Parts: sequence; C-alpha cells; structure tokens
Amino acid sequence: QKLTPTGKNVFEIHSVSITETGLTVRFTKPASKADLENVENFFVEQWYYEPTPEYGGAKIGEKKLTITSAKASPTGRAVHLEIDGLSENRVVTIRTDIKSTDGEQIWSGEAWYTINRIPGRDDTGLNVLVFSKTAGFRHGSIKQGREMFQAMGAKHGWNVTLSEDAAIMTDASLSQFDAVVFLSTTGDILNESQEDAFERFIQAGGGYVGIHAAADTEYDWPWYGGLVGGYFMSHPQIQHASIVLEDRGHPATNFLPHRWNRTDEWYDYKENPRVKVNVLASLDTSTYSGHKMGDDHPIMWYHEFDGGRAFYTGLGHTAETYSEPKF
Repeated sequence: QKLTPTGKNVFEIHSVSITETGLTVRFTKPASKADLENVENFFVEQWYYEPTPEYGGAKIGEKKLTITSAKASPTGRAVHLEIDGLSENRVVTIRTDIKSTDGEQIWSGEAWYTINRIPGRDDTGLNVLVFSKTAGFRHGSIKQGREMFQAMGAKHGWNVTLSEDAAIMTDASLSQFDAVVFLSTTGDILNESQEDAFERFIQAGGGYVGIHAAADTEYDWPWYGGLVGGYFMSHPQIQHASIVLEDRGHPATNFLPHRWNRTDEWYDYKENPRVKVNVLASLDTSTYSGHKMGDDHPIMWYHEFDGGRAFYTGLGHTAETYSEPKF
C-alpha cells in the first residue's frame, strides 16, 4: 500500500491512557461537550485471549463494561470515561460514532488498549470478601481465621468484609471486591444463580483464595473444582509434618524456609492437582503417617483459571494456625 499525505487531519481517536478510575480518550480534533459527556456515545468491552502455541487465540471472558460518567476536557480534545469493572491483564476496545465540532464524522472510531497495570492498585486499598459459610463440618478455627483477616486488613490497608450470607454472591455485590476468600467453607453453600455470579466474578478477572476445607466444598459444581484445583478425599489425625517448598519465587512463599515444619490436619485430595496447577509446596510423606494420596502430595498451589487467579492452601485446620506469622 502506498499512502500519500494530503496535509489534512482526519477526525479520529488519537490516543488512550489509563487512570485509577477509567480511561482517557484523546481525539485529533475537538468535539462538543454534549457529545463527549453523553455516555451512550461510547461502548467499552474487555476480554483476554486464550494462550495457544500458534499466533492468536480465542477471546475469553468478553464483557461489556458500564461507563458511569464522562467528563470532557476544556478544549474538547479529550474525554475521561469512568468505567466499572476494568481489570488488569485484559484487552479493552473503545468504540464511538461522534462528530467533531466542525461536523466531520469520526473516521473509524475504534481503539484498543492492553491493560497491564491499573494505577493505584497495589497491596493497599484491596477490597477482600472473606466468605465462611458451611453446610457440612464446621471448623472451630473459622473464628480465628476471620480475626486474622481483619488484622491483616488493618495492617495492609485492605477493606475486609466478613460474610456467611450467600446472598452476597450477586454481580452487583461481587463487583465491589478484588478477591474472595473461601475460609474453610464446606458442603453445598451456593444456589445456581449465586454460582453463576461467582463464575462471572472470576471471568472478569477476580481473585480467589481457598483455605483448607475450601476443597471440601461444592462437589456437584465441576467449575468450582477446577477453580480450587482439587477436592478433599480424607485426612489422618492431626500431627507434625514437614512441608517442602518447591517454588520460592511466589509472594506466598518467598519468605518461607525450604523445609517448613509444623502441625496441622493434612488433607488427601481425590486427584493429584499437579498437572493442572502450579505447585508451591508439597508434603514430605515420610514425616507423618496415615496419608492415602501417594508420595507426590501437593499442599499449596496457584493457577490462572477462566479469566481469574486462584490460590489454595491445605493448611488451616487448627486455631493456632491463624496466629502463626509464617501462615
């Protein structure tokens, strides 16, 4: 193709930049304030791509986002769109069909932006839901676990919400949170609509943390089994054992010793999760008795799943666990 400059500028999106609350869209020519501040004039969607060995991959987790407000710049050359639900590690497309102040129709009106980081999102200001509903065995240590998360919130500046009410599992409620912790949940704790809302939360880039009996939860919901990484099968009596750290490059393990010796209730899982997850730590089965899963025994892992991120630890049965600094 040969392009011959005409010396004239077309009306088009010039550039896009990200802020803590949304996206700023700049144009090559000014547009009217009325057009720029009408949220109906803009369409925003986000997704991520399935990784494949070849170039390209299917779009995963496509989601139209809600623009809550639009603020034009004084010159009319830019508009800041405040957007609900923007997530990191996503591709965003913006479309508009407005005209410039001199009446020129926008040329393509499309832009794409890859979000790697959202400014201001770090360890502070996280919104965390700690969910501890049980429909089976109830661990007495849930109380200490809830207290631990409240203390961590106060220390790190997190906003921690404690709940055992499954009614919180709606799109509107979950959109307030960056991560949801299943703290020793057990049994069938969510109905179908609540399960669907939680799936959409993860697909939109939400985080999941499963602690101990989170693996003893929702056996009839295969998607959840994939998220947590493995279902509980059995456990021997509480006893001392040695944990072997396999990956010390992760934020959950980079401060732990190569061998971590402690007392807990050591879960066996119905299937070895190693082929599906990134194993952080496993049990040295020669250091305790009664295991049934085999000598390869992962006990802590993480993975990306259906658009979100998941972390699980089998530790956490005893009340004393939640006052251990390393835990």
